[in-house]
Amino acid sequence: KIGQGKANACNYLREHPEIAKTIDTKLREMLLSPAQPEAPAAGEKPEQEEEF
Repeated sequence: KIGQGKANACNYLREHPEIAKTIDTKLREMLLSPAQPEAPAAGEKPEQEEEF
């Protein structure tokens, strides 16, 4: 069972470095990869944002 609370979570990750490394790798992939904007499909007009 993963620890409850911040201190216990830190202790759990110190005791299980393989899990900490997996989490670190996945977070870096998600946060540091360049964002890919979605291109409109062929023949479609891009949606325009409404101005308020």
